[in-house]
Amino acid sequence: NVARPEGLAPVAFRVLLPDGYPLSQCPPVPIIEGSPDIQSASADAVQELLAEWEPSNEGYIWQWADRIKDALQPALDEIASVAAAHSAQQEELMAALTAEAEAF
Repeated sequence: NVARPEGLAPVAFRVLLPDGYPLSQCPPVPIIEGSPDIQSASADAVQELLAEWEPSNEGYIWQWADRIKDALQPALDEIASVAAAHSAQQEELMAALTAEAEAF
C-alpha cells in the first residue's frame, strides 16, 4: 500500500495486460482500487469495457481510463463534498475551542 498524497482522489486504476496486447483475444483486466462506493460506481463501466473488447492494432488503455474517470466523477464529487463539509466542521470546532480557551 502506498500512502495517498493529500489532494489526490481516493482511487487507483490499474490494468493487467494479457500477452499479445492489444491484439490478444482476452481483454486487459481493469482493477479499480478504492472504497466500496468507488467500486460500486465503477462496476458498470468495467463490465461495459470488457463486453466491448475487440483485438485491434490500437491500444485502448487511455480510452478506458477516461471512461472509468467519467463513471467515477459523481462519486468523487460526493467524496470531495463530504470532505469539505468535515473540514469546515473541524475549523468551526477549533475556533470555538480557541474562543473558549481565550475566555479563561
